[in-house]
Amino acid sequence: MGQKVHPIGLRLGVTKKPDSLWIPEKIKDYPKLIQEDIWIREFIQKCYPAARISKIYINRYDKKTNIKMVVFSFIGIDTTKEIRKELEEGLTAKKLYYGDVNLEMSYISDPKINAQFLANSIAKAIQDRRSFKLAIKKAIQATKQKVPKKKLRRKLRGIRIQISGRLNGAEMARTHWVRDGQVPLHTLKANIDYLSYPIQTRYGLLGLKIWICNR
Repeated sequence: MGQKVHPIGLRLGVTKKPDSLWIPEKIKDYPKLIQEDIWIREFIQKCYPAARISKIYINRYDKKTNIKMVVFSFIGIDTTKEIRKELEEGLTAKKLYYGDVNLEMSYISDPKINAQFLANSIAKAIQDRRSFKLAIKKAIQATKQKVPKKKLRRKLRGIRIQISGRLNGAEMARTHWVRDGQVPLHTLKANIDYLSYPIQTRYGLLGLKIWICNR
C-alpha cells in the first residue's frame, strides 16, 4: 500500500498539513482558485530559481480574497516587496480572485535533511554527465557528514532514493534505488518528506523520487 499511494497525501491530517488551505464560497470557484495557486507557485519558482524554494504554503482568509503565503527557501530573498507587487499585478491581469498579498519568508534550518535540496544536488551532478550511482551515493554521504551526529540521530531516520529512465544513456529504461536507514512507508505516524523530481538530460527525462524519514 505504501508504494501505490502518495506518501504525503496518505498522511494528510496525521503528520502532514495541506500546502493550500482554503474553502471556496461557491463550488464553481474551486477550479479558478486551484489554477491561481498553481500559477502563484510556478511564478515564484520561475522568477527566483536561485532561492532554491522548497515549499510554498498558501492560505486564503477574509472571504478568500486575501492571500497569505509562506515561502520556505534555503537562500534568502530580499525582494519581498517586488514579489508582492508583481503577484498583485499578475492576479489582476488574469482577472482571478486577488486581494492583499501577505508574503512571509521562512528559512530552512537543516537544508541537508530536505528532499528538495537532495534532488537539486543529484540533478546538477547528473546534468554535468556524472554517474547517477555516484551522485546518489555522494548526496547520502553529504547528508550524514555535514549534519552533526547527535543532531542526525535525533532528526534523521532514513533516506530512500529511486531514479528511473535511460540511466547513463542506456537503450532500455530501468529503475535503480538505494536505501539507507529505515523508511517505513506503511506507517502513518512516520514523518516522511517526499518529492518527485524530473531531470532533463540529453537522453530524455529521468524520474527521481526521494523519501526522507525524519524523527
